Amino acid sequence: MKPVVLGIPCHRILLCVVAVLALGGCSKSLKWTEDVLLPDGRTVTLTRYQEFKGWRDIGEEATESDYWFEFKNPDTGERVRWNGDRDLGTAALMMSEKTPYLLVVVWFGGGKYRLNCPNPPYFLYGYKNKQWEKVDLGEIPVKQFRSNMTFSPGDFKREIENTHHRSVEQTQDSRILNMKRWYMDFSRFKEQSFGMSNCSKEDDYFLASPSK
Repeated sequence: MKPVVLGIPCHRILLCVVAVLALGGCSKSLKWTEDVLLPDGRTVTLTRYQEFKGWRDIGEEATESDYWFEFKNPDTGERVRWNGDRDLGTAALMMSEKTPYLLVVVWFGGGKYRLNCPNPPYFLYGYKNKQWEKVDLGEIPVKQFRSNMTFSPGDFKREIENTHHRSVEQTQDSRILNMKRWYMDFSRFKEQSFGMSNCSKEDDYFLASPSK
């Protein structure tokens, strides 16, 4: 005799659970363009691609995973490409002396531990010698600026699917830490710390007044 739960054979319940998991786990991706207003006032257009193969709750869509974006260096015309994963999300793109700089932020909780709990939870990269190189946060070329890239594409999935484009107004409207508008002031930056002692502390995102 086959076991039953609430009058339903267990094998049928199992099939239903498997079906739900299969539907919720379907991988999906997005590709779109977005306009990015650089701190120097120029605008560049990025081509972006985002996969959704990350962690998900039962019945929910998968979260963000690997992604990439590329754009033309407005000073040299060179094509520049960044390849990223779910540990680091895009925060801001800027130019200095013909060199692109990218500020990324620790994206998901697991990434925080894998990256040794950095505080502030940012990393800076400069595109030099045809590759991205990590740069000390103290060398960030612009001290006061706002996020100018789509940070969490999953929050705008339906919008991106409909238009396949995000405007400057949209890319500059990223929110962080209790949905505050994402303005940053790195003029007060001194040093970045790492270690398990940071893991339970509140991160300093260097948020600033919108007037800056």
